[in-house]
Formats: sequence, C-alpha cells, structure tokens
Amino acid sequence: TRNISSGADTGTYQDWDGKFRGDKKQFTDPNSVNYNAVYTNNPAWIFLDILTNERYGLGKYIAENNAYDLID
Repeated sequence: TRNISSGADTGTYQDWDGKFRGDKKQFTDPNSVNYNAVYTNNPAWIFLDILTNERYGLGKYIAENNAYDLID
C-alpha cells in the first residue's frame, strides 16, 4: 500500500474482502448477516415487497429470475 501523504510504498499488503461502496453483490437471504432492509420510495420495489413479505405482505414466492418481470 502507499502512504497517503507522501505516496511512498510502505511495503505492506492489506486483505480485501470485496466489500466497498460500489461493489455489486446480491443478498437474497434475510437471515444473512449482510442483508439489511433499506428505505425506498420506488413503487415497483414496494409492490414486490408487499407480494413477497410473509409477515405483512401476501407471502407469495416469486422465482428470483422472474422478480424483475414485475417491474417491466
């Protein structure tokens, strides 16, 4: 890695786990540590949530490859 202020090479390496802003990964398991519910005002995602949520929605199972067909 390089020193931020001087630009000199420090001669060390940092482990990278692939998690940084912009890293694309799909989390489909709500029991996973990395799965977080987030706010959206997009009607398509709200509709999908209402269809698939078992607690307050209809709890319908939609195959992962067909989920985006609802948006079109």
